[in-house]
Amino acid sequence: MSMRELDRFGVIQAVAERPLKPGRAAERLDMSVRKVERLVWRYRAVGVAGLVSASATREQSSIDWRCDTACAGVTRKFILTCLRAAASRS
Repeated sequence: MSMRELDRFGVIQAVAERPLKPGRAAERLDMSVRKVERLVWRYRAVGVAGLVSASATREQSSIDWRCDTACAGVTRKFILTCLRAAASRS
């Protein structure tokens, strides 16, 4: 977790345990009250993992999309050829 996420955790935890109001937390974190409420809900539902940015946990692909598309096309043609060959044998 980054320092920003650790600070966010402390503030959201304080809101979840009720000593801090969502409005004050929103000011401190420079975000909307609604966003604070969503983070508190995720914190209560999932725990600390709910506060980590979703984009930080998403796996990044290192494959060029053109290569990926070409491979999918070749694979599709191969499967269709195999299915036609199996159907002609039957």
